[in-house]
Amino acid sequence: MDAVNLSEKYIFLDLRSWEINIARTARRLGVSRNTVRHLQSLSSEEVLQQKERHYKLHAYEQAVASLLISLPSISSSRIGDYLREHYPDFPHVCEKTVHNYVQFIRKKHHIPPAR
Repeated sequence: MDAVNLSEKYIFLDLRSWEINIARTARRLGVSRNTVRHLQSLSSEEVLQQKERHYKLHAYEQAVASLLISLPSISSSRIGDYLREHYPDFPHVCEKTVHNYVQFIRKKHHIPPAR
């Protein structure tokens, strides 16, 4: 389990114990209010036992991260093109899937987009 994901779960449980409202909790964790409502309906044990999200492009995380580190201004469509050209087993996914995964990697590795 990812250490960041686990610490966010403990932060959520702490905020829930302090009875912080849903909107503030959602802003603090960077998730939607619906996600917070769902998590509040679960017990503490169920929150901690939730599985991490599976990404179709997880096998290409290192390639995407290295591209973003070396070229922070690269677009997600160019990253998708690069992955399709250099990885013959790259799955057929929509551009939006690639875009969402690139945004996830930017957030995970703290790589801001260059403007």
